[in-house]
Amino acid sequence: MSELTIQGSKVVVRSSIDTRFSPGTDYLMVQFGPVSMGMYRSGERKAFIAALQAADAELDVAALRGKKDEVPA
Repeated sequence: MSELTIQGSKVVVRSSIDTRFSPGTDYLMVQFGPVSMGMYRSGERKAFIAALQAADAELDVAALRGKKDEVPA
């Protein structure tokens, strides 16, 4: 389980294998305060993580582009 703060709010990210139901029942849970989102399928979980990584990479590229455009005074 990981806890982090985003814009002053606690966010919990938890991965779990729930052996009460089946050894193959695993999930990733992301909780934003009282709202949570669970992903129970491996393909969906991996696609969600890949989408976050792709968006983060786009932001990194945009930040580098912005620095390139800066002209020293």
